[in-house]
Amino acid sequence: ICFNRTSGKWQATWLDNMSAFLSVYEGGYEDGQMVVYGEETYGGQKFKVRNSTYDVTDNSFKWKAEMSVDGGNTWMKNMDGLYTRKK
Repeated sequence: ICFNRTSGKWQATWLDNMSAFLSVYEGGYEDGQMVVYGEETYGGQKFKVRNSTYDVTDNSFKWKAEMSVDGGNTWMKNMDGLYTRKK
């Protein structure tokens, strides 16, 4: 995650083995969480993406990915995780 001085927004990227491109999301802080949004196409269907980072400590943070197929009216969680510092 990095801050884009030109747009004034935070940006995050995502790359995995399900897609053949690099995803870029933008957003900022909402209710104490870093939340970034984007749009994807998979299997010919477009959907919105929302990724949230929260409960950040010196040694860990939680993260969740959600998707919406109705323009952001409802969100479905499709991934979540707990990242911890390796000792």
